[in-house]
Amino acid sequence: MAQTLHSLLRDSRAAAQSGASAATSWRLASDFARQYWLATPDEVPDELVGEFYSMRASAADHLGFADEAIAALRDLRAWARSNDDHALALEALALLAHQSLTLEERPATLAELHSPREMLAQLALGFADYRPDPDSPTLAEAPHITHRDLPRSIAARLTSAATTGFAVATNLSGSADDADSDATAFDFADTFAQLVRRFGSKPPSTADRQLWFAQEAWFRGRREEAYDRVTALIGRLEEDSLLGGNTDAQIVSLYEAHDMLAHFEMFRATESVGDDSSLAAVADHWKECVRLAGELDAEVIALQCAGLAAMALLGEGREGEAWELASAELAATEGCPLSPAILNLRYTLAEAALNCGLFEEALANARLVAEWSEFSADDERTIGGYSMALVAAAELGYAEIAAELDERRRAALERWEA
Repeated sequence: MAQTLHSLLRDSRAAAQSGASAATSWRLASDFARQYWLATPDEVPDELVGEFYSMRASAADHLGFADEAIAALRDLRAWARSNDDHALALEALALLAHQSLTLEERPATLAELHSPREMLAQLALGFADYRPDPDSPTLAEAPHITHRDLPRSIAARLTSAATTGFAVATNLSGSADDADSDATAFDFADTFAQLVRRFGSKPPSTADRQLWFAQEAWFRGRREEAYDRVTALIGRLEEDSLLGGNTDAQIVSLYEAHDMLAHFEMFRATESVGDDSSLAAVADHWKECVRLAGELDAEVIALQCAGLAAMALLGEGREGEAWELASAELAATEGCPLSPAILNLRYTLAEAALNCGLFEEALANARLVAEWSEFSADDERTIGGYSMALVAAAELGYAEIAAELDERRRAALERWEA
């Protein structure tokens, strides 16, 4: 755990420059969320301001603070441009494109972004116009320029931006309404895949390669191939861990593989009505993500996985497991701000406690969630929180508290209906 904000940011910069495993950046982002969320950029030296914005954006994303993540990425992009670090500016733009993917699913978000397709078009143009130095031709004018012609740190940033662009492109198809939109998504995916190959100076690991191929196969409609690739990868990684223990890189790969399979199973669950096996698999894969993040001392990274896993467990009637998972994750992320991801997890904990007959705990958590949610645009969470708190208070015989909660629930319901 970093001892000071400055040492954390220096460690983050050193990890990026050395090409360290993602585990290092995950740990540092978790430390930032738990210890330094209230810090401001004027508390750090000028040379670390960019690293501050990058770390804040990462922590905000995992905490579920969409507006704060977008604001930090915009600040990072502006800072990078003002310091002539245009590769970093491209990386920030790619991450903004990734934020735009889920913006419609987060109605409480106030920030506005262009559509993912428009953001990817900006990113592709940014790559085409990029100059390694002021006197050099652009990348579009000089297609012979590869990672061999660039400093390693610059090549790494370009590769990171292109990899994020590819990830966004491969998630466009599901929302496309026509063949032209599908074709655009395929074009973007091909463009960014070529850029990854062009600037990637470090050969990908076998696990990274399999995850890439699985993501591409799923995107292009070869779903069974995608599923089989990730399942086989998990089997190999788990076998390796039995033989010689896991490295940080292997744990990261296992986490990413289970997260990918959880999303695949979510699609199966929505497409196969009445198929409980997919929902059970979703819960188990995200539970494994939480466990693996704990091995890395990076529990904040898995906050949203924990919430989704606990919800799936409740859907499976496994209330006790949901309670244990939510309780453990909240304890492990103590020190974090009361963010949307934390509130969602506490909401699930309250529901699990209610179903387990732990009425005092259910009342405390449900009421906390409802009262804090009143400051947000998430009316459904507010109403649900007050409803659970009301039931718990009634079970405990707290008539006055129940009457107060019912009044606040009705007021929230009226606001929502209006």
